[in-house]
Amino acid sequence: MKKLLALFIILTIFTSVMSGCYPQSSNETLNVPVTSNSQDGSNSLSSQPYTSLLTPLSSITTPMTSPITSTVSTTTPKTVQTSETGTNSPKTKYDLTISVDGSGTTNPNIGLVTYDEGSVVNVTATPASGWKFYMWIGDASGSDATISLRMDGKKDITAVFWTGNRFTSNAALSGLMAANSVADAQQSLQSFVSQYGLTMEITNIIPSSYSKTYSTYSLLTDNDLQTLKTYGTLFIDEWSKYPIDWVTNSKVKSIAIVKKLGVNTTAPAVAAFPDIVGETMYYDDTYSGDYAREVIHHEFDHLVTFNIFNTWAPVDSIWLSFNPPGFSYGAGGASAYQSNNSSLSGEHPTSGFVTGYATTAIEEDKAETYAYLMTTTYYHHLQNWLFSDTDLTNKVNYYKQFISKYSPEMSGNYFDEINP
Repeated sequence: MKKLLALFIILTIFTSVMSGCYPQSSNETLNVPVTSNSQDGSNSLSSQPYTSLLTPLSSITTPMTSPITSTVSTTTPKTVQTSETGTNSPKTKYDLTISVDGSGTTNPNIGLVTYDEGSVVNVTATPASGWKFYMWIGDASGSDATISLRMDGKKDITAVFWTGNRFTSNAALSGLMAANSVADAQQSLQSFVSQYGLTMEITNIIPSSYSKTYSTYSLLTDNDLQTLKTYGTLFIDEWSKYPIDWVTNSKVKSIAIVKKLGVNTTAPAVAAFPDIVGETMYYDDTYSGDYAREVIHHEFDHLVTFNIFNTWAPVDSIWLSFNPPGFSYGAGGASAYQSNNSSLSGEHPTSGFVTGYATTAIEEDKAETYAYLMTTTYYHHLQNWLFSDTDLTNKVNYYKQFISKYSPEMSGNYFDEINP
């Protein structure tokens, strides 16, 4: 009996011990004493919860928050640096450059304006009195006077105004704007000059002996298409001022549009060149604005003069009589390109002359006067000077009479009509 009692006691104790070592559920925890560092530097024991050994690793979502013993090291987590102010970085800004060709204004004004990236900018073109808005070119397109631009980069735009003269071909202009190549643009420009019996040469220029001797230039490629569209529009607007009989009597046969045009003997870069042997007017399409418009007519006058008188500078005592007493011309137009030239400069520098360049030679004087009669902006300058400049008035009236002999249509109010 005593042996049975002793065996019962041993089994009871063994069972009790075993039940304390192994939890009955995976949700149970046991408190394990761990060593931690106190603030005063001493070690103390504390009791922390610990996940049951029977819990699967895949179900553990929260790591231990404290090491089991003081010998287990911890790591410092990475931190994300932020700005001291906590504000966003400055927005990217882009420049919008607005220009005009012809006479008119824009809103915003002509010049450079800066906008935040992503801004939508409305730009409106307004023609001057007597002018019409034609189209936008550059980083904008279309014929609506008001356009909207999203500023996703630097942009340059130009509002093109024109006078819409009697010989303008809307079909040629539309075709020019739709051109996908220089060859296409040439075809559209050809449709315009055909009414004058002319040939447009851009991709197929055959230079004369005179052109080979005195000029240099490069042919346009499709990379020059946008520049050609801009210049082509300007050319049509200016050349359409001419009646057909005036062009016919000039004996010009073709128009050549090139780039990098120069004259070997005088200037490395010019905007136009008259070929008196090939009867061709060469124009450089990299020029723009009123200067390019004026040069179209100035150099054409040289060709007209040579073909009528067989010389660049015919003797003309009547014209000379209109100069101020004691005046003598300079060393010729070529001298104005020299660094040490002493010719006058600017507009209307003295009585009887529209520009300083006109004082260099009689042929340049006539060509400048003619070009001021033909170029709308400069025509209005000329009209203002005529009120008080008798010498210039005499020259203008004299040259108008000369022109009307070869083109009766260019008489009366013709110049007022083409220069509203």
